[in-house]
Amino acid sequence: MAKVTNLDVEYAGLMSHNPEGTYLYIPPSFAALHPGSVGFFDQRGSWNPITDLSKKGRSETDGYTKPSHDLSYDEPTTSAWKARSSEPEDGHQARINGGTSDDPSVGANCESKSSVTSSGKAGLAVKGFTRREKIRAPFFNPSSVWASENVETILSKEFATHIEKNGLWVIQSTWVAEECAIRMTDRADKSVEVGLDIVSNSDSGAVPFDKLKNEGWSTYHDAKHEGGLVVSFSGLHFKPSQFQKSRQGLHEDVSVGHMNFESVMVGQTLADAEEEKAAEIAKGEKVKAAEIAKGEKVKAEVGARKTAIHRNTEVSDDVVPH
Repeated sequence: MAKVTNLDVEYAGLMSHNPEGTYLYIPPSFAALHPGSVGFFDQRGSWNPITDLSKKGRSETDGYTKPSHDLSYDEPTTSAWKARSSEPEDGHQARINGGTSDDPSVGANCESKSSVTSSGKAGLAVKGFTRREKIRAPFFNPSSVWASENVETILSKEFATHIEKNGLWVIQSTWVAEECAIRMTDRADKSVEVGLDIVSNSDSGAVPFDKLKNEGWSTYHDAKHEGGLVVSFSGLHFKPSQFQKSRQGLHEDVSVGHMNFESVMVGQTLADAEEEKAAEIAKGEKVKAAEIAKGEKVKAEVGARKTAIHRNTEVSDDVVPH
């Protein structure tokens, strides 16, 4: 994740073993951060959108170029998280999904984890179902092309210093909760474990946020009804870079500095990565098939011209009577 604040970086790092993207210490609304959103995180960890590729015409209205590829979206999916923590898969955990657990304090239909790491501990509890929304592949290439086309414009804006420090994001997928509670502590504090025990002992879907708040957890809810709160995301992260390009001058070639973006996918699931790879392979095969078809067409046209020329040479010079 891009460097924003120490708390953001530490929380994302502690939660990074979880498969659902990059976790957010300060969850923004889905209305602000959703698949197709373009923006940056400032030094306080707040999300700042600059345009929205999910809305047709918005990019042009905001002064950028039109995306070369229309984005397509998967149907939203839901899952019951209830709790996530910084516990790695090989650490102590209690997981119940209709099975049994060595820990009798863990309730049914939930997952509870706790951990102690060298830097600290973190936990997340969500109310109800977690909703995932995602842009289908291909995502990487169209987004990279758009960013490269607009790098000069973006870096001429008043927010350019934030992007130079923390980078630019194009969001591919989000995991959204109606209400959530987040806690991060040092290794000696037990409030993460206590909170996760409270969650695991609660009835399915009835997370007691008031009790978590009493344990020092920060609670968030979608007060403005903006589609929920984004607890984690995946996307394409861009960092500005400068390269030299030769240009012919009046008397000699000169080297001119150009800006572009270096990009990397962050928080992408294994399934999404495989989907992206399959889309690129399919695109390559489609291009190859088009080139073959074009070659066959040219070959056929050349053959037709040769046939016409051959026939013309066999035509008699006799005048055709009217």
